[in-house]
Amino acid sequence: LVGEGENASQSEAAMWNIIGGYALLGNAGGASGCGSLVGSLSAVSDDGSTAVGTSWQVCRTSPQRWTDGVGLTLLAKQDFNSSARALCLSGDGLVAGGWDRGLATGSGSTNRACVWTDDATQWFPCVTPTNPEGYGEVVAMNSDGSVFGGTMLTASGYQAFRYTPDGGLEQLAPLPGVPGGQYRVTALSDDGSVAVGYRNELTSVEPVIWFPGQEPVKILDYLAANGITVSPFSQMRAATAISADGTKVCGYGAFDSWLMELDYVWSDVGNALAGTNGEP
Repeated sequence: LVGEGENASQSEAAMWNIIGGYALLGNAGGASGCGSLVGSLSAVSDDGSTAVGTSWQVCRTSPQRWTDGVGLTLLAKQDFNSSARALCLSGDGLVAGGWDRGLATGSGSTNRACVWTDDATQWFPCVTPTNPEGYGEVVAMNSDGSVFGGTMLTASGYQAFRYTPDGGLEQLAPLPGVPGGQYRVTALSDDGSVAVGYRNELTSVEPVIWFPGQEPVKILDYLAANGITVSPFSQMRAATAISADGTKVCGYGAFDSWLMELDYVWSDVGNALAGTNGEP
């Protein structure tokens, strides 16, 4: 497990494993942090040997990587005087995703979706003709870093996106008849075919699922259509994780957490093909 923990006066990168127990790790870069903030880790590889997160340096953030036997090191960022963060990591620990504000020509607080393919190499995958700066965030990634998703700036505001080797960068559709608000992918099945996340507008947050070849659907509506009634008091909000095969989804609500198990994920494979006696 990775995250952040408290020392005598500050919060710093921390981890726990079944062999070594709990440990505070400090931060990379040798800086003293920003007030009570020193560093954190936000994602860990499948085998626990690599993690990524955030180092606070003079009240600016830098992406950092922890590697077993090496410790904490800094990842590249575009401008030392700006901020960047690593938010997600591939299962093999080789590719990280997040955002970097450096060298953006717009607002100084605008994040640019970023992927690190090693400690020193960055890639900005959301650059399009309508989003030349590549504004957005990468927040979800699969086992080998070939599939990832998050949110990106489009002509209609911030929308969910998915990147796959075959399809490249794909803006995911908003809910039918609900174009307003911001959409974000927070997790993907390993092949990228199923994506989950949420839509937020003002104070409203609702979990969304994107199945292959179908329009997105609110998870509450999907459950209702399959005969599952959820108490309105649970207030299901964001979906935060999905299993590699896309059959289990979990998230949080206003008062509790939740887990949804899907028996089948249907996809349209086309019409029946006629045999000697017609279509089966």
